[in-house]
Amino acid sequence: MSLDWEGVKRVSTQGFTYTNDPEEMAKRYTERSEPVVLFLEECCEEDFDGFERSKELYAAYNAWARLKRKKRMSSKRVHHSYAKPK
Repeated sequence: MSLDWEGVKRVSTQGFTYTNDPEEMAKRYTERSEPVVLFLEECCEEDFDGFERSKELYAAYNAWARLKRKKRMSSKRVHHSYAKPK
C-alpha cells in the first residue's frame, strides 16, 4: 500500500511523466517484458574470460525476481534470454 501511496503523491505533485524518445521507450518495454535483461544490467558484470554456473546464475535471478517482484521464469527461458544476441 505504501508504494501505491508514493505513486499518488508523486503524480499529485509532478503530474504524469512519459517519454517520446523511441530508444527509451524500447528500453522500458524490454525491461518490463524480459526482466532477465534488467537483472543482467543491475546484477552482473560482463567478463569474457569469466565463468558462472548456470544454476547459480538462475538462483541469483530468482532471488532478484522475488525481491523486485518481477516475473519469474523457468531456467530454460532464463538461459535463452541471456544467451540471445543483443
